[in-house]
Amino acid sequence: MPQVFGYKDLSAIPSGRPTPIRPDFHPTEEFIDDDTAVFLSVNLSKRSEDFTYESSDLLVVVVGNIYLKEDLGSKYPELERPQDSGCAAVVAYLYRHYGRDEVAKLSGDFILIIKEKRAEKLILIRDRMGGRKLFYTVSSGSLIFASQLKTLIAIHGVSRDLDHFALESFLKFGYIIAPTTIFKSIRELEPGQLIECGKGNYNVVQYWRLRPSDEIELAGDDLRKALYKNIEQAIAARFNPRERIGIYLSGGVDSNTLLAVLSRMCDPSKIHTVSIGYGEQYKDYHELSQARLGAAYFGSSHHELINGPEHIDAHLCRMVWQFEQPFGNPALISWVSLSDLAKDLVDVVFVGAGADEVLGGYKRYNALMFLRRYYGIPCSSLLTKAFQAPLSRLSVGANHYSVINRLQKFSQSIHPDILKTNEAFLFGDYDELRTNLFLPNFRKASRGAEPSLVPYYFSAGTSDPLRQIFIADCYSNLVSEQLSRALIPLAEWDVDYRAPFSDPDFLEFCLNIPNRCKAGFLRTKILYKEAVKNILPSQIMTQKKRGMSHPVAFWFQGALHEKLLSVLSSKNPALVDYFDVNHLRRLAQEHHSRKRNWGELLWKMVVFSMWHKIFVENKSTGMPDFRLSDIVATQK
Repeated sequence: MPQVFGYKDLSAIPSGRPTPIRPDFHPTEEFIDDDTAVFLSVNLSKRSEDFTYESSDLLVVVVGNIYLKEDLGSKYPELERPQDSGCAAVVAYLYRHYGRDEVAKLSGDFILIIKEKRAEKLILIRDRMGGRKLFYTVSSGSLIFASQLKTLIAIHGVSRDLDHFALESFLKFGYIIAPTTIFKSIRELEPGQLIECGKGNYNVVQYWRLRPSDEIELAGDDLRKALYKNIEQAIAARFNPRERIGIYLSGGVDSNTLLAVLSRMCDPSKIHTVSIGYGEQYKDYHELSQARLGAAYFGSSHHELINGPEHIDAHLCRMVWQFEQPFGNPALISWVSLSDLAKDLVDVVFVGAGADEVLGGYKRYNALMFLRRYYGIPCSSLLTKAFQAPLSRLSVGANHYSVINRLQKFSQSIHPDILKTNEAFLFGDYDELRTNLFLPNFRKASRGAEPSLVPYYFSAGTSDPLRQIFIADCYSNLVSEQLSRALIPLAEWDVDYRAPFSDPDFLEFCLNIPNRCKAGFLRTKILYKEAVKNILPSQIMTQKKRGMSHPVAFWFQGALHEKLLSVLSSKNPALVDYFDVNHLRRLAQEHHSRKRNWGELLWKMVVFSMWHKIFVENKSTGMPDFRLSDIVATQK
């Protein structure tokens, strides 16, 4: 996968000094002048013109993919067969003739670096939905940027001090949302943003945001056909018959729709579908049987993995090294395993990320739509209190799919304000947890600031709370977790990913579909399922949705319990400066005795401890090989 590193001297009089890069960054191409340097590392087997263009007045570097859709040639007739021109040359042409804003509208997952040589102007652009990452910092009078955090923290003078707000974001959301990063001195460019650098300054500009417009006026069959056409177009734009194609296949509608449509574009037997499970005991956490059904129905070449508790120890260090920032979803371990299998089979992997957020795929949306009507009942407050008290006294296990767990979470979360209910569904009783979890000094240093999705609600450009939630989910869960978990593990093996349902034009279309066509009281993806029902087997359409979850909560009660306790130690430097370790150990015992399910929080503590070991204590420029037992055992 292409990686980039560079700098722009912000001094009024450029010094032309080089900036050191980390030892394991081996550039295949370098572009250096008096005030700017760009170092690019790409797979030499791929066409260099796809990534770079240089003339006497302009330099263009493309990191990622630009999908040159069929209508590009008709929109710009002077561009003959843009698909044959190379991505960087197309960007150069559009920039020269139409300017920065037209370039930024291109479809793809990319970082663009454009240098106007005569004007000494540098522009860094992140694609509209953030399919690629770009980090930046200012050090020694230069704006330094890179596609990996590891590159920046290896530079002398760049601080590794932790950002307390980012740590809270990780614990609350399970990920860190741009522009914040785990390091206080480093920022991440947000989706739809660009940086313009001139002499002595730089500006961050928001050039695009995902926002709804007027509701689509089509209805019935016309609306279903329009949605299916948009699905086909998004997939077709990312299909290249020269590439070996893979799909991460669950038993759900999204990945099977990808398989169905791609099967019509090429020989299905040449499509490699890859699935993962955890054994029959944990069948609630995977969809292997349904994935086999889809693979057999379409005739793909199907591959499976079975993971157990031993894979946590085997893959955790590498996962944390790859992701560079703490991540809270234990299923990311599975994505690392899937990438290991896919690397020898395919050039690109298609993933279904994006459809749930804008087509009504989450059960949470059912509840929110129901509650909008429920709170219109005059006695709704009394009814709520009547069932909350007895539910709170019931004991729960580690299975978050159990009826008791679901009812408890529902009763504790509901609120007349739908936006507050959404936050409660997602983050539970985080306020109470944060009071008991963090040490007083940490709470004082964080100044009481707490991460929230509220800014995304208010910047959504609509007063409809459900649409506000859809957009907030796109900028949080979709960008910060789903696209990252597809991109990052595959990047290690130079395998690319494709996420058609995350196409900005597709997302905009779906946002304008009426809410009633997306989710109802007991139905999800209403219109979507109608649009694809004729191309999918009926069992896929009716089966219970599970997605790619993970049974680590069970493993913390059994096979991994002792290792968990060894991490939750007063000798663990990752924990003692921030958290009440005794409180954490009490929660671990509650979890072990099944009084309450703390699996998600405990997993975050393990991940943060490993992250701290690698990036704060170790400071190595190469990937270490730590196990859970190494987190505390080697400390003096």
